[in-house]
Formats: sequence, structure tokens, C-alpha cells
Amino acid sequence: MNIFFREMKANLKSLLIWGGIVILFVVVGFSKFSAYEGNPELLAILDNLPPAMLSAFNF
Repeated sequence: MNIFFREMKANLKSLLIWGGIVILFVVVGFSKFSAYEGNPELLAILDNLPPAMLSAFNF
């Protein structure tokens, strides 16, 4: 267990940077979803897709 804590202490800076970047990507993804959620133009595009593609996307 000592090696685990030693490695965590040695790599704490990179762990925090990676964690911050992942959180940033999640926040950006959520903001994009909220922008596209009720968009009537996007819903019209989805309605015009072929049935095979709709079943592939599980719509």
C-alpha cells in the first residue's frame, strides 16, 4: 500500500490536471446538449432520416 500512496503523491499534479480536463469536457458536453435539446430544426432533420438509421440510433 505504501507504493500506491507514494505514486499518488508523486503524480498528484498530473492527476489534478487530467481530472480538471475531464470535468471541463463533461461540462462542455452538457452545455451542448442543453442547446440542442429543444431545437425544432434538429428534430426536423431527425424526422427525415431513413428508418434503418433511426433503428441504428435507437430512436
